[in-house]
Amino acid sequence: MARNFRTVVDVVDDLSGEIDDAAETIEFGYRGTLYEVDLGPANAARLDEALAPFINVARKVRKPAKKPAAKASSAQSEERRKIRAWARDNGHEVAPVGRIDGAVVAAYHEAQRSSADPRIAVQQAS
Repeated sequence: MARNFRTVVDVVDDLSGEIDDAAETIEFGYRGTLYEVDLGPANAARLDEALAPFINVARKVRKPAKKPAAKASSAQSEERRKIRAWARDNGHEVAPVGRIDGAVVAAYHEAQRSSADPRIAVQQAS
């Protein structure tokens, strides 16, 4: 015999505390804060009625567009590629994509400084 499982979600009117399958989520803002409330038809109508005089004289405001994440320059991408290759060659664990641990980046830059300045390499070898 097969078992059937189902999930039941009861929507509760936030004002009355009663289960109401016809409840809807209403979003609104007041004094710089955004709110959400789940209301059944009767309480939604009460809210609409209470806000109507203010909405009738208000100006609509568009939500600001989200700025896309800044894309790394090709120079930054190349630098990260070099750091990952160096890290793997020198026993550090790095993921193929994503953030590189700050300690790995610092070790890479230190190694680059050491190889660029022979005095540092000699001092470290002593």
